[in-house]
Amino acid sequence: MQASQLHAVAQATSWENRYRLLMKLGTTDNLPFDEQDKQDHNLVAGCESSVWLTVKPPHLIANIRATSDSKIVRGLLVIILYELNQIGIDQFNLSDCLSKYKLANHLSESRTNGLSQVFQQIKANLAS
Repeated sequence: MQASQLHAVAQATSWENRYRLLMKLGTTDNLPFDEQDKQDHNLVAGCESSVWLTVKPPHLIANIRATSDSKIVRGLLVIILYELNQIGIDQFNLSDCLSKYKLANHLSESRTNGLSQVFQQIKANLAS
């Protein structure tokens, strides 16, 4: 994935364009995930769409893998993982991230809560 793809999401002039770009971001090329890891113990609780999350040793942000059965959620996961790798877990703020990409006002409360659950699970996995 190129930073230019993420920049395009942030610079999109309409929600429809931003949505289309998020769908394009949510490809397996941008979000690789081992199919064998799609197991119940890797599911993130509290997400409307199924989201699987793994942290492979060593427990670094770069070793986090996530996917979803929803293309839009996969696109959102690409953004979150990119931002985590750029600024680190201690500096990351989900609300700021969603605002940066002009997504905060367009996501449902349940989707935002699900993304918060993903972030909380990432923090818990990195702490263990």
